[in-house]
Amino acid sequence: MLSAAQSQRKRRVRQSGTTIAEVLTMAAVAGVLLSAGAPSMQSLAVRNRVQESTHLFVTTLTAARNAAVERGAQVVIARAPDASWRDGWTVFVDDDRDGAPGSGEEILRQVAALPIEVVAVSDAKFAEHITFDASGRLLTAGGGAILLCHPAHGASRAVDRLIVVNASGRTRIESEFERPDLYGLCTSS
Repeated sequence: MLSAAQSQRKRRVRQSGTTIAEVLTMAAVAGVLLSAGAPSMQSLAVRNRVQESTHLFVTTLTAARNAAVERGAQVVIARAPDASWRDGWTVFVDDDRDGAPGSGEEILRQVAALPIEVVAVSDAKFAEHITFDASGRLLTAGGGAILLCHPAHGASRAVDRLIVVNASGRTRIESEFERPDLYGLCTSS
């Protein structure tokens, strides 16, 4: 015969499990919490991709400007012909000053396409290329801008970043700006 203490232990062991109803309830609560958090995680991922792409572009601009000063030569960042900035770009020393990489011109950096979710559009001043002279100044009068955006975020503009290069060649990133001329170009195609 079992003593009173052993009997209580046996009952406790039996009572320590969970019922199927409790498991289903916990699963339902977890599902609701995960579905509520999924959109914010997706938004965070998009924001990170735009920020990474912005960093890549600013790093390229800085490296090209520095190379122009160090080499005492004209350095160009050019997008591929018949492509957009989103499809990648080439940085090269432009010995013949034509804005396009030619034979014998030194290629300093080749950058592959941006993540598919990120769109990069420029104003008319940076339509084909960005050129720095031997003193690191921008050859485009008045500077120019490139917008990195995500088309699915539409009018919210919360993840968009505008890279502005002034005439002296200095670069800045703006997260709050008004550029309706570029907003319409932020499409997935």
